[in-house]
Amino acid sequence: MQETTAFDSAKSETKAAASRYEAVKKDISWSDAIAECQNKGGHLATITSESEMNELISLAESKGLRYVWLGGYTVVLDNNVYSYWLTDEPFNYSKWYPGEPSGTDEDGELEGALMMWRINGEWTWNDQRDDVVNSGLDYFKGYTGYICEYD
Repeated sequence: MQETTAFDSAKSETKAAASRYEAVKKDISWSDAIAECQNKGGHLATITSESEMNELISLAESKGLRYVWLGGYTVVLDNNVYSYWLTDEPFNYSKWYPGEPSGTDEDGELEGALMMWRINGEWTWNDQRDDVVNSGLDYFKGYTGYICEYD
């Protein structure tokens, strides 16, 4: 039996070898960031290597971002957390913050959206709820955005 998720409808085509990126600074949910990238003809960025991670970090920092939506998601199945790219690329590279992905927040809310964030001076990844900007945590406001990838 194949597991399906709400994220399946957001999937786009697999990326080609050369990509172009655009960072957008905007207080936005992960779902809305997916839609904006798709409307522009791209998809939320995927990261498949350390060099690509460094490129996207530089781009994020140039826009003053601390919290960046990426094109990945997590699914909890049988008490295990699995990670996927919306593009169906293999999820072979990761830079998770210690203890992540957790699948749920401290309050039990499901977390399935992939965010790259700068915490304790280092860029890592965390699975987040879809709309962190309106979650009551004001430190996201003004520092959140996303990166579109164009193949």
